[in-house]
Amino acid sequence: MQSILLYTESNISDANSFEVQMALDKAPLAIGIVAILIAAGSFAYTTSVVGGLASQQALDELKSTVDKSAGDIKTLSSQLTSTSQSLSEAEAVLDAAQAEADFIAAAQAEAREGGLIIYGAMDVPDLLNIVWPQFQAVYPWVGEVQYIEGFDRLKKRFQEEAARGVRTADVRLDSGTRALQDLGAGLVMPLETKNDGLYQKSQIIEGKLHHAWGNVGVIVYNTNTVSADEAPKSWLDLADSKWKGEIICGDPRYGGTAAAQWNNVLMGVGEETFRKIIKGVFLDNQCTRDLDFGSFEYNQVLAGEYKLGTALINDLAQQKDGTPMAAAPTKGVGMGATFAYVHKDTPKPNLSKLFVEWFIGPQGQAQVGVTGRTPSLSTLISPSSVGNLLPSAESVWLNPETFTDPEGTHEKFKKMFAEIGIPE
Repeated sequence: MQSILLYTESNISDANSFEVQMALDKAPLAIGIVAILIAAGSFAYTTSVVGGLASQQALDELKSTVDKSAGDIKTLSSQLTSTSQSLSEAEAVLDAAQAEADFIAAAQAEAREGGLIIYGAMDVPDLLNIVWPQFQAVYPWVGEVQYIEGFDRLKKRFQEEAARGVRTADVRLDSGTRALQDLGAGLVMPLETKNDGLYQKSQIIEGKLHHAWGNVGVIVYNTNTVSADEAPKSWLDLADSKWKGEIICGDPRYGGTAAAQWNNVLMGVGEETFRKIIKGVFLDNQCTRDLDFGSFEYNQVLAGEYKLGTALINDLAQQKDGTPMAAAPTKGVGMGATFAYVHKDTPKPNLSKLFVEWFIGPQGQAQVGVTGRTPSLSTLISPSSVGNLLPSAESVWLNPETFTDPEGTHEKFKKMFAEIGIPE
């Protein structure tokens, strides 16, 4: 009996040693093997008991030993799994830190060869005096920027320069319409940033165009010529005959931003009312049409050339105290979309990406708010938000079709205008 017991204990001891070693090497496999060995040992011992070779007490003690061994193995396996996960996470953090360091080093090397060239729809003072200095404060080595403001002429210049293979803009800040045209022409570099997760999927198009800011379209009036009581209270009020010859506005059949604004009015009021509005504005009241949409209308109303105009809210956000301009508290205000993107052939891909990444992040978006534009980062409260400037207004976000299908939006309005009888 003693020899049998010693044999059984020896096997259990060997099994325990084997279990621990296997757990260290591959814990999940060890648990399975140990279970088999423990079962075999228990069976052998049970057989010996049935044969009258052991006492019940010995059986109970062995069972306790087996249970404890199984518990120890389970604990060890859990610890090894947790340690493995921690090591993997630590490795991922180190890899990310190294990748970021390599990225910054590459951007610095590019900056030593000169700064960025940016073409954009943002006003020159806003970019040069507000945005870029804050970017430089974070990255002092980025140098100076060459910034050129413009709209369609810059799109044409950008595409012509790209076709000739000459150095053109590294970064574009432009409207949805022009951004989509550049994307279709194959001029945009894929761009994944660490801030992408802060945005909705609809705000990043094909992993290349990143929504940079919105700009709310409103009705503005000159307070020297129009009282608050007289001012429109709705978009339909623009159709009132008393405003004949007194309105300047963007034409949605052509300009990207104008299409965005009027498309949002359409969303806000419905097609039946919208048709009444555009008939009254464009046909009956014979508004002066601007083929695009921007600060021109605001400045014309400010100069007293017109009493009313469609304009962007950033003009109001930036005006000095005492400027005789106000926005009509209308419902259904429209939001235009501007995108940041990198030229596919830029010689400074890392420096360009660094700027765009910062610009669409919390720090850059805060500066967007300072310029009077509406940050694309929805979690950021901006002093230029509609809620601050027009507490009674209801903002309608830009309909994605406006920038995903700009040509379709223009054609929709061309058809509608033609049906109403509004001339080109």
